[in-house]
Amino acid sequence: MMIYKHKNYRTPWLILLYTLFHKVYSLSECSESSGKCTITKGQKLLEKNKYCISGTSIYLGSSESTGDCAIASTITSTDGYYFFKNNEIIKNADSDPDSGFHCTSNSSCNKITENGIYINTLSPKNIVSYVQEGSSKSIAISTNCAFLTKLSSPPHLIKCDLENGCSAVNSFSQNDVYINGLGKGLKNALISCNSQTQCSVITPLENTYYVSTTDEGGLIICSKDGCRSSSFNVLTPNTYYINNGNDQETKQLIFCDSSSTSCKTVEGKENFYVNGANKTTLIQCIKDAETSEITCSVEGSKSDKFYLNAVATDSTKENAFIKCEDNDGCAFYTPEQGYYLNGDASSLDDALILCEESCSVTKSNNNSFYINGARVGLKNGLIYCTLTSCYALNASLDSFYLSGIASGLEDALIYFDRSSAPSIVSGITNSYYLNRASTNSTNALINCNEDSCFATSEINDSYYITKTYENELSNTEVFKTLVYCNFKGKCANVIGENNSYYLNRAASDLKDALIKCEMVEGVINCDAVTSSQIKLGYYLNAGDRASHYPLITCDTNAEKCNALAIETEVTPGYYVNAGDPTSSIIICGEKCDITTNLSVEQVGGYLYRNSVLNFYYDKTLTVANATTSSFDLYFYVKITQNDVFPITPSGKETIFKVSKYSITRLAIDGILSLGSDHKINTNVQLGNTSNVYSCIKSKLTCTRITTCITNAFYLNKISNVGYFCDSNSLIKLTKVGYYIDGSRHNGSNTPYLIYCNGDAKCVSVDEPFQYYLNAGINYLPQSLSNFSPNAKNEKVLIYCNGMNCNSLIPSTGYYVAGLSSVDVIENRLIYCSNGVCNEPRPISNKAYFINSGVDNTIKPIISCDTNVCSTKSVNPGYFITEKEDYLIQCESSTCKEIKPSAGYFFYGDYQSKSKLLIECVSHPATGMECNLIQGEAGYYVSTTKNVLINCAHEECKLTLSKNGIFRSATTSKVSSKRSLSHLSTRANTYIYNLIICNKDECHELSSLEMALIPICSFLDDKCYIESPSTSDSSTEITTIPAGNYCTNSDRSQIYFATSSISIKKNEVESSFSTPSSTKNCLEVSKKYSENFYVYQNIIYKLNDYSITQISNPGYYFINVATNTLASPTDISTYNDENTKLFKCDDEQCELINRPEKTAYFADANKKIIKYDEDNDCYSFIKDIICIYSNTNKCIPNSNMNGQNVCITYKGELVITSSEIQSHESGTCYKSKDIHTNIYGYSRNLYTMNVYSAQLIQNTSYIFINNISHTNASYKDIVNGKTNYISIYGCLMSNCKLFEPQDSLYYYNSISNYLIKYENGLWITPKTSGYALVTTNPNEIHIYKFSVVSDKVILENRVSEGFYYTVDEEMYTCGDKINTCEKISESGYYFTGSDEMYYCLYDSEHIEKTTCYKQTCTPGQYYFIEDRYHRCEKGSIMHPVAPKYCSRFDKVVINFPVMYKENLPNRIRKAIDNVELHNNSTAVIKSTNINNMNIVPGIFTNCKYNSEDEMADFDLICLNNYVEIDKDKDAKICSIENFGFIECEADSQNPEKCHASLALSKFHYVHWTFTIIIAFITYLFLN
Repeated sequence: MMIYKHKNYRTPWLILLYTLFHKVYSLSECSESSGKCTITKGQKLLEKNKYCISGTSIYLGSSESTGDCAIASTITSTDGYYFFKNNEIIKNADSDPDSGFHCTSNSSCNKITENGIYINTLSPKNIVSYVQEGSSKSIAISTNCAFLTKLSSPPHLIKCDLENGCSAVNSFSQNDVYINGLGKGLKNALISCNSQTQCSVITPLENTYYVSTTDEGGLIICSKDGCRSSSFNVLTPNTYYINNGNDQETKQLIFCDSSSTSCKTVEGKENFYVNGANKTTLIQCIKDAETSEITCSVEGSKSDKFYLNAVATDSTKENAFIKCEDNDGCAFYTPEQGYYLNGDASSLDDALILCEESCSVTKSNNNSFYINGARVGLKNGLIYCTLTSCYALNASLDSFYLSGIASGLEDALIYFDRSSAPSIVSGITNSYYLNRASTNSTNALINCNEDSCFATSEINDSYYITKTYENELSNTEVFKTLVYCNFKGKCANVIGENNSYYLNRAASDLKDALIKCEMVEGVINCDAVTSSQIKLGYYLNAGDRASHYPLITCDTNAEKCNALAIETEVTPGYYVNAGDPTSSIIICGEKCDITTNLSVEQVGGYLYRNSVLNFYYDKTLTVANATTSSFDLYFYVKITQNDVFPITPSGKETIFKVSKYSITRLAIDGILSLGSDHKINTNVQLGNTSNVYSCIKSKLTCTRITTCITNAFYLNKISNVGYFCDSNSLIKLTKVGYYIDGSRHNGSNTPYLIYCNGDAKCVSVDEPFQYYLNAGINYLPQSLSNFSPNAKNEKVLIYCNGMNCNSLIPSTGYYVAGLSSVDVIENRLIYCSNGVCNEPRPISNKAYFINSGVDNTIKPIISCDTNVCSTKSVNPGYFITEKEDYLIQCESSTCKEIKPSAGYFFYGDYQSKSKLLIECVSHPATGMECNLIQGEAGYYVSTTKNVLINCAHEECKLTLSKNGIFRSATTSKVSSKRSLSHLSTRANTYIYNLIICNKDECHELSSLEMALIPICSFLDDKCYIESPSTSDSSTEITTIPAGNYCTNSDRSQIYFATSSISIKKNEVESSFSTPSSTKNCLEVSKKYSENFYVYQNIIYKLNDYSITQISNPGYYFINVATNTLASPTDISTYNDENTKLFKCDDEQCELINRPEKTAYFADANKKIIKYDEDNDCYSFIKDIICIYSNTNKCIPNSNMNGQNVCITYKGELVITSSEIQSHESGTCYKSKDIHTNIYGYSRNLYTMNVYSAQLIQNTSYIFINNISHTNASYKDIVNGKTNYISIYGCLMSNCKLFEPQDSLYYYNSISNYLIKYENGLWITPKTSGYALVTTNPNEIHIYKFSVVSDKVILENRVSEGFYYTVDEEMYTCGDKINTCEKISESGYYFTGSDEMYYCLYDSEHIEKTTCYKQTCTPGQYYFIEDRYHRCEKGSIMHPVAPKYCSRFDKVVINFPVMYKENLPNRIRKAIDNVELHNNSTAVIKSTNINNMNIVPGIFTNCKYNSEDEMADFDLICLNNYVEIDKDKDAKICSIENFGFIECEADSQNPEKCHASLALSKFHYVHWTFTIIIAFITYLFLN
């Protein structure tokens, strides 16, 4: 039987190679004769236990060498398949066959000719994947599965199980599903049968389920790893699964039924099932309303929500719900009666499930509560529904909530009693309840009127009546008598006091405004005082704030009651008590109390009789009263006795006000005039007899005045009359407008205004702010008018700042108009020009104006909308004006009006999460028009070339240009003839523009530039270049390298190349189906905004609509494998082998090698990172924040505790020089930027920029400018004093500050400076030479140096010898002692520079050693220190070089006299002979201290010894040396004539021409004596 034919996917060339090189085995053919078998090939005898085939018969060898054989008995007469390898039959899966045969008997076998899978008849638990003449495989069955086969008729499949092996199946059920034994993962994982004759291989989807035919009654579960079949006994019984089998349209579910112990497909019912595949999810089945078709799908579950159980019985509540919990999954739930949260809710219409006899979905009401059936005591006791959803919340004891099932007042409230039991209660008319649902002052109360109950906001410091309700479920008291909401808006139940009054501030009229509480049958009862019961006068307030508002008064005309504040509204005095006839008077001082006393007969006392309040106002105890409420009387009275009038001492003289229901001290600001009838007089006359008073409210005093201040304005607040003072005359104000109130002061300030209307009624403006038109300019003193008829007041504006008001002369521009009780429109402006200001006018549209007010330096602009105008500080940007063709441009705090060009402008005002910008468009007919517009997602090129407007997110922001590509928010209409058939419908007309920026400017790409941007196809982070970017093949882009980009067809999406992107070659690539395609791009979005992508040392950042290059200076630790910054909380991310350090400045980024010494970094995370060279790793140290000032001081926010670095809030690195305590100041170092390297010292010396510091590790000196802390420059040295420069000497990392030593040069190898401190200044050598130099703290020596362009190069450290330094000191240096010291004796010194000096040393150390350079004659030779030297220019005497050594030249050689004892013997003898025999000298003496005394001679025949580099000469003659020639003539040596000349006798010196070699008698005797002495000595010693 042939099983499942394989398709051959090998290409022809592979087949050819396989055929040529693969050795193909097969069962050997043989011939049988007389029971012996001979292999046809090679004529070999059949071996024992080997098989061969002859015709259709298969034989088995039975002997080792005789070829005996017989028909193979292993092959039975049963129809089957047999397989062989190397002529041996295969009985298990251990061997792979090389041939196979279909046998109906052992004599009827035919070779298998079709590739496929077969059952091995000898091993039914194994199958064979047979490939004719190929690589066949024996496969052991490892799981229950099936294989599809196709014979001519009928169809078959093989079903295998581990217990019974494999067998053929000849018929199928319509919905049979088997595990396909050939499946790999999900691919071809199942065999599905849709009829008795139709089965096929299918590839199921992930998370699908089928009733298993492989394991009868079991379940096939397909996951991402493949499919498996599970028998029923391993499944959870009575569970449901989505059916993905062939009958899924009619039977949507699989039910694994415990009663039948099998899984079967069933029809789904409406509602929910617990998903057997995942207990945390549900299966929801929905019936289509039109077709009645059922569709089922898996849905997520919501914790603490309930779902109607589809398998529950409709008539009972048992298991009616499915309830899901986060940890425990979903399970059946039997509800109690009540409301439950519907997990399947979509709106308020189906938000709840109501369970009564049965359960069903029900509608809920907005802002309503329901008793939660799933409550546990108070926990989740309620369900609250808002406009969009419902949720459970906890209830409170003894609390009320608005009921969602209210019908008018019936069932209007939910009440939880003190035992946590809930109940539905009805509301009581005109009663208030605490609304426990309120979490703040909003809707803190529930108010029930005649029709319904509703939530309402409280009025602060107000009382409300609450009615008693007897609760059947509780024996405890439910309600208090009152609800009080305090001054902070917190409400609580309170018990009223007997015979007390409370104010209901929420009352809309008089009938509910006053509450009286009294005892009724032993219970406090509170109720509203009716309008008819309210009396005129005052009630004593019993409320919580009675100490501040002690009295309540009711105005029957205004239908309102008010509480009066102590001091401001309740002034000291007597008040008629309207609330208690038994205690008729209320006396108020610092507080208010009732009294039963009806009379106090003293000046300032009262008499209450016949309901009339009288006042004793003079010494005769005359009484006065105000019999009506229409007028009051005023008395200027002096109190004669203490404790009569409240808090008014004896001797106090002021005005008392007598009203019908009160007598009080007058509390008013301003002036007033009293007539003889004790009433207010408005015709004021000042003088010694006038009754005009100036009153101060805060002091409760009024003082008689006789004069006023000229040009000031006054107000009588009682009569509402204003006055202008002119030479002690008070003139009534009649002009409409504002005046500065001169009658009220705050210290020396006048912070109040007077406003007078057209009826000349004037009122006080108590809190003026901003600008007012000054009506005072209409009044001038008469004296000024008389002096100058054209005089006028130019201060046309009044400005008030809250503390003072002043008049001023305005400049041209706009001012914010102030408010008052008559001017309440807040969006008004005043415009002034040329000293004239217009009336304030409202601004009808949103617009901005340049502020000309006094605060314009900090708030340069006025913002107006339809509600308010206000000055404000601004960000740099642009603002619209009333004129459409103008804008206001603001930079910092300076704004100006401009005439804009067409384009986009950044809107400088707060955008409140709205994308706003300004667009100016030029219209041919109307000109420029600028409007505030709503920005689209993307970027706009602004009219400022280096600025972009970023509208990619919630608000539009200003972005300075930086290298990058940006997707514009604007689009362009496609005008190219290029085919756009691949674009979307919208893109058929428009494509997005692209913007490219560098750090200097941005511009939108032109159409030609845009054509060069490749278009890519994208799927799953894989890109191909979709089509040529241009029709010009020479510019066609075929590859996009990493770090570059392409876009989609309408340019709306940018793709970033993470590796090379190539051009699409065929449809296979475009479908992204080839296995070789790898991820090579990203869809640019904010999803990657936290990533950092590095290519070619460029760091790229991706965000919505943009790719930019990092341009912010700093250090970045980037993991180049994950493209992320190192984590500021995980130091291992810094030490990861893939984490690289990059240093970025304004221009570029560079990869920084791992430091080689201790270093600190303040990285892009604003973390301090330390590199430890000993452990070769990075570590965190404490991020101590410090505030740094430019005075090199910083203040840390905690103790440094030995740490020497801190970080500013900007992320800048600071080195502290010493231990600094928390919040104290200390010396610190910080560079100004990443380009500037400075030095910082903290126990060691560091070189640092603004974000890093590295330990100095070298052996040298460093010269530091003490102001800039940088390397000292040449200018610093030559112009600076010692306090400008510091010297640090370093021995590797040990650096210390050095005080400079005199006479010692310090050398810095970094800048090549050589400096010495002398006489308070730093000096540097001007010429090359030698100096005593210290190159590091362990090295002081003489060095030869050269000066080149202000730089000093140390050429070498000198060896042993004498050296004359540039500071005119002679040093001797020795190799053995390795030091150089100043000379300590006078003498001649031949230096290492081949110069001779004569030095005078003062042993008393009074004078400095002075040295004189000895001159020589250029071209002549000098014998110095045992060798010959030639004098060169500058009196340099170099050792004779070969080029100056000639055998034939005569030369002058001079022998310095100071070397006489070391001269060659022949020279010394010659010198002596001249002295002895010629009475002369060979020495030429000089009187010049710069010239040596020498003995010159003439020499020739120079010989140069190259080995010891020395020259030698033959002597011709020495100066003044005389010889006698053969002619007996005397010849004397002449230096000028280079030899001997005739010696001319000298009468003064007869011996002049004697032979210099002649010996005198003395010499003869001397030498004879010497020889004798020597001889005797010799004899003696021997």
